[in-house]
Amino acid sequence: MMKPAKLCLPLTFYFVTLLTGCGGGADFKGDASPKPVEQKTETEIRFGVDKVFRIGDDNYSNTSCKEQVASYKLSGTRYFFEFEVTEPQTQVDVSINKVCGVDYLLTNSTKLIKDSQIFQVQPVLKTSEKIQYQSVTLEPGKYAVIVESGINYTEVQKGDHDDFLVGDIAIKANKKIGGGNVRTE
Repeated sequence: MMKPAKLCLPLTFYFVTLLTGCGGGADFKGDASPKPVEQKTETEIRFGVDKVFRIGDDNYSNTSCKEQVASYKLSGTRYFFEFEVTEPQTQVDVSINKVCGVDYLLTNSTKLIKDSQIFQVQPVLKTSEKIQYQSVTLEPGKYAVIVESGINYTEVQKGDHDDFLVGDIAIKANKKIGGGNVRTE
C-alpha cells in the first residue's frame, strides 16, 4: 500500500512547476501530458501549445532558466516539428512563440527545410523570447521546422550544447496542411 505522504512532494512539485513555467509567468507553462501536436483547423498546426520541449545535452548548471530547464525531460539536441503542405502555392507562416534559457551566442538555430533544401534559417539568440519567420510560399511535400542546439567551444572548452526550452510552435497556412509530428535526435 502506498503512503499518502510520499505522494505529496512530487504532486506539489508538479503543480508548482506547471503554474510557474519559464520566466515565472503563466505565459510559459509546460506539462508532459498534453498532446505535443494540435490541429484544430485544416490550415494551422501547433506544436506544444501547453507543453515545452527541452533541447540540449543535460549540462545546464549555469543556464539562465535553470529551474524550468531542470523540470522537463531532455530529448535531444535537435527537434523536428514536421508538417505536410497538400496544395500548390501554399503561403506558410512559422513562429516559435516561447523560448527560454538560451545562454550561448551563435550556436543555436532554427530552420525550415524540405528534404535537404533549406528555405529559411533563424538564429536562436540570448534575447529570443519569440522567433518569427518571414512568410514563404511552398509547394506540396513534407517539411520540418528544426530547432537545434549546436556545440559551443567558446564558453566551455570541451564543448557544450546549450540547454533551453521552446514551445508553441505555430505553422499557419492559407491552404490545407496536415501531418503534424514531432521527433528528436
